[in-house]
Amino acid sequence: MQSQLVGFKAEDWIGCGKDFGTAPGFVREAFHAQLLIPEPLEAVLLPSSSASIRTLLSAKLPTIHDALGRSSFPELHQFFSHTSPPVPAPLNYLRTFPIPGREKVKSLIDMAGTEWLDGKRSIMYPHIEMNEELFPLWVLTYWQRVHSLQGDLLAWTQADQWLATRLSDSLELGIAANNARKLLLVIPWSSTLSTLPGGVDTYELSTFLSHDWLESSHINLILELIKQRLCDNHPDAQKHYIANVWFSAILCSSFATAPDNKNVPPIPSWIDNIGRKLASGDLQTAAFIFNRHNTHWVSVVVDFLHGQILFGDSMKGDLPPEFLHLFTWWRRLYSPPEPSSWCNWTIAPLLCTEQTGGDTYSCGLLSSNAIEHYYTPEHCSLVPISAVDLERLKILDAVWAVQSMNQMLTTGPTPQRDQTNSSKRPGEPPNLPSVPLKRMKLEESPLELSQISEASVLLPSDDDLVSVSGLSHIVGTTLENHQTASASHKSRAGRPRSSLLDDLTYLVQAAEAGHHARYGCVGCKHEFSGRTTGRVLKHAARCLKLSAELRSRACKASSDNSPGACVEIIKAKVNQKQNTSATVTHSTSDKAVAIANTSERQDWHAYFTDAGKSTLKAALDLAILKFFSCNGIPSHVADSSEWKDIWRIVGRYEPVSRTTMQDIQIPQEAEHVRLKQMQYLKTKHNLTISFDGGGTRRRESFYSCHITTPERESFLIEAFPGNGYAHTAEWISKHVLEVIESIGRTRFAGICSDSTGNTKNCRQRVCNAIPTIINFPDPVHHTALAVKDLCQLDYFRSVVQITRRVIKHHSHSDKATHQLDKARSKFNIRHGLQTIGKTRFATIIHAAVALCGCLPALRYVQAEHGLSIEDCSPQLFMSGKSASLNFERDLNQLISLGSPFAKAIMCLESSHSTAADVYIFWCAIAACLKRVLSDNESGIPSTVKGQIRGIFNARWREMFEHGPNRAHLSAFYLHPGYTGAAIFKEPNAIAFNIKVPARNDKHTGQEIKHRRVYQQVGEYLTTMLASEAEHGKNIKLNVSSNARKLLKDRFQHQFRAFAAGHYPFSTPLRDDQTALKWWKELEHVPQAEILAALAIKLFSIMPNSMPEERTVSNFTWMNSALRNRQHLSTIVSHTQIRQFYRSKARVKTKSIPTVRFCEMDSLLRDMTMERPKDTEKAVKIRALDQDDGEDDTDAVPGESWLDDLTEEVTTDAATEFVMEHDVELTHEELISLLASDRATGVVMQQLQESQHQEPVSEEGASDGVSWVFDADF
Repeated sequence: MQSQLVGFKAEDWIGCGKDFGTAPGFVREAFHAQLLIPEPLEAVLLPSSSASIRTLLSAKLPTIHDALGRSSFPELHQFFSHTSPPVPAPLNYLRTFPIPGREKVKSLIDMAGTEWLDGKRSIMYPHIEMNEELFPLWVLTYWQRVHSLQGDLLAWTQADQWLATRLSDSLELGIAANNARKLLLVIPWSSTLSTLPGGVDTYELSTFLSHDWLESSHINLILELIKQRLCDNHPDAQKHYIANVWFSAILCSSFATAPDNKNVPPIPSWIDNIGRKLASGDLQTAAFIFNRHNTHWVSVVVDFLHGQILFGDSMKGDLPPEFLHLFTWWRRLYSPPEPSSWCNWTIAPLLCTEQTGGDTYSCGLLSSNAIEHYYTPEHCSLVPISAVDLERLKILDAVWAVQSMNQMLTTGPTPQRDQTNSSKRPGEPPNLPSVPLKRMKLEESPLELSQISEASVLLPSDDDLVSVSGLSHIVGTTLENHQTASASHKSRAGRPRSSLLDDLTYLVQAAEAGHHARYGCVGCKHEFSGRTTGRVLKHAARCLKLSAELRSRACKASSDNSPGACVEIIKAKVNQKQNTSATVTHSTSDKAVAIANTSERQDWHAYFTDAGKSTLKAALDLAILKFFSCNGIPSHVADSSEWKDIWRIVGRYEPVSRTTMQDIQIPQEAEHVRLKQMQYLKTKHNLTISFDGGGTRRRESFYSCHITTPERESFLIEAFPGNGYAHTAEWISKHVLEVIESIGRTRFAGICSDSTGNTKNCRQRVCNAIPTIINFPDPVHHTALAVKDLCQLDYFRSVVQITRRVIKHHSHSDKATHQLDKARSKFNIRHGLQTIGKTRFATIIHAAVALCGCLPALRYVQAEHGLSIEDCSPQLFMSGKSASLNFERDLNQLISLGSPFAKAIMCLESSHSTAADVYIFWCAIAACLKRVLSDNESGIPSTVKGQIRGIFNARWREMFEHGPNRAHLSAFYLHPGYTGAAIFKEPNAIAFNIKVPARNDKHTGQEIKHRRVYQQVGEYLTTMLASEAEHGKNIKLNVSSNARKLLKDRFQHQFRAFAAGHYPFSTPLRDDQTALKWWKELEHVPQAEILAALAIKLFSIMPNSMPEERTVSNFTWMNSALRNRQHLSTIVSHTQIRQFYRSKARVKTKSIPTVRFCEMDSLLRDMTMERPKDTEKAVKIRALDQDDGEDDTDAVPGESWLDDLTEEVTTDAATEFVMEHDVELTHEELISLLASDRATGVVMQQLQESQHQEPVSEEGASDGVSWVFDADF
């Protein structure tokens, strides 16, 4: 091999097109030599492994950044260059240039060998713009080393900050903190505590300088210190045994897996030896520390000979029965012939300091302290809860003192644990370190010691560790937390390094005295003081400047730790055990007896897995979070003393703080909910996406995005923060498309929003990008604009202003309100005045109807008490006066013209509305307007009538003629209840006689009527079919090019059969059946499947964007005036959680075939009914009914939605409605759709079926298809 390496010639391998994967070893060695950092440069660029922690903290390392100055990260091959790097390398740049993320560096190293063989000689920084510096290949190793250093740097930076904050506390704590800071000048940042058991890395010592929970390695260090002090301070120290955490864990594992045969030793020999000594009296007691549920340390002292168990718990819990089972089992292994006396125990408390407040990290320290206090109370007192920080500093000082003294007493290099002794018998403890560990007082000088005794440290052997591998679910610990004796490489336990946090953040400023280190988001440069995982993930999940991959990883990590995810894991484990238990129960009786005999062991398993406190905590955490979010309770309540008093009385549970709930739990649960919604949506097809803009009280703008299923389940998926961005169509469409892509573009059928300039263009951009998505303008907003146009006519300006002034007067005058209340009661008027909302649609009409109903009461108040309203005539409410009569006339005119729009809005707001409803309700509006305008006694001038028709015509053309498509007309034509509807006029003598709705009319069997509509619908459906055939994924429509002509022919035949009412389209629509369900029954019928696929898509789409309005109303409710400092992310998280869990608890409403105003439960319907419901009831409704909320009312005239000018449209006066040449507006069926009272006496008829089989065509007629509809009349 050496000769081959010496003989390596670059010209034979470099640039010769050879494969690095198959290259011989000497070539690989030559390549690895290129990656070695020169020793002189390594000493300059990186801190030495023997350098102190303080040196590490002062080291200047480059920041980690994946996308500095660019919208996307460059391709990896761009990092390599054929040009040779300069000599010497520019070291200044290496310290200052940001380096790629950890995963990118790993990928670069993996591909570096191939690039080197291809002739690449240097490394570049392509992720930095305007930079062309070249560096040697060993820079890759430097980047890797920097990433390795970041974890240590972060841990010790936070530790140094923790110390700095304690310098100004009590005198004793300040002195101890200052001494600890001096230790940072001595302790090497990268070494192992080789003279202490377990080979603990100095990295883990940083945990003592924090409020982090102590893990197994830390507890073992503390127990080792206790052992040493016990030798000095207790006269019979050899009579007492202190077991480390490994001993306790393996003892638990042995109990859980012990064989039934007592003659077979169920435990390792070195644990068996301790048990025999306890049984014989050679050892009086043994002390243990157990990890409960992987969240809590408790201490136990056992005396076999006298049958006594002392139990210490800093949470003041009682000895669990499972501990009693464990020690009874262990004691019985050494019982005399009469074992009955060995089954009895005396239980006593082990004195231990109680954890209080928000302390969730001191249990390990207090449990260890309880053991030492028990043995040497005169030398070790119980640590007060207020002194736990000081005790942590004392432990760190003691650990390093022992390490330093033992190193001084050791001759030669620091000895390592012997891992090669194969003569040791299986089951025995491993060989002890050769370093002598003196049982001495730490303040003694090691030079004065005359004798040094070896430590009786008990560690598990390799064989024993095999049995521990399945132990993590029993004792709540993992092997990664144990430094095994056979480890051949340095292993780090304790605080794990998070590669995700490394990828999401970069170090902005190292920690300084009294200040935390500052980190920045790699996307938007948002800075964090410290790097708390919860806060980083909360920001990253919503940061739009992060890449989609990083956001997805952040969301996943946040979701995995959410309360909901924890509860689901526990439920899954419980269900699995129940299933296993059920399987065992059905086994033979002998097996059942055997299982009963081992019930104690099963109880032990259950105790250490998902039973007890951890299960209770997980369930309560989720329940409390849902309680806060679903009921809009401010999170600061979680810090109130009253809230904590409740749980103090209940016991066994300590609720989280406001900060934990708001910054960690709620964002995590919101991501968990969102991911569950996404998973559900990925199982659906024909989805609708809707979006709209809004803002919070902090003036944080946003665009919300909802997805609705065909079953009308709506989910808030995103609320994109808009501050700092221009809300252009390009910006909005980019984020809408991201949401679509995350679900799958082929799963979407429609997109809906209002029609402001940017949202309208956004819809068009999305439809251009995904041709199978249908563009739907929101009909509710569009109808509301017509109401605004109507109210802004000069003719109605006066009545609108008076209406608003009357409402304002009563909203500000308690006296006027009280007088109106009494008057309404006298006249039995159920509804009072109604405020005009700023955001609700057409509430001016609702207010006008309410005011009209209260006119008798207002005239009575005027007559009895007088009524003076600012800027209004004093005769306004005087009976018989012209001002009063004229106002009443004008008010009735406004109501008669505006109520059809208001009623249609309420119907179209329904989640059950379809595209067909949009068309038919606008026809119904026109029919109602025509009836009013045709009445010569209405008192409306002819010029005003022409203006009203002009307004309607302009808005009709905008929606149905000049709109993006003819989807509404097509849906109406395909609605089985409206087939061949009589609202269409026929130019020939044969009338098109089907009524609206015509669910039960008999089909005449005649051929196609109204051919103009048939032609328009056929052309649009053919366009839909072409998009699906070329771009869709529906297996019935997306066919090969040579089968598309046949597809078109089949569609045209099926559409013609539908228009003529032939089989299989002759089945009538049932009363309880929607159009979508009717078409789904034909989905697999060969004679209908093509047309059915198109119809199902149309009727699956939600044609309005009301989910946005409902969510914004929820935002307004949560973001009240008293909670005006809430951030957008907090509001969104609460809303997502609330909607998810409320929708799961809500009973699904029954789908209705057609939305009718008379079937709606609304205040407007009650006020406009000829025979109001419950007229006999006493008047209990207040004089002024708020429409929405206090913040939504029109308190000041001139500050209302009505005063905003609408987008300019052509509203020339007209003598007829634009659709009158196609639609018969005189039909009563159209009027009945918007009637407040239910129609009576309707005769139901059945549709007559007729069958017609479609002919079979030959496939593959032509490769090219002309997607032009052929009516074939």
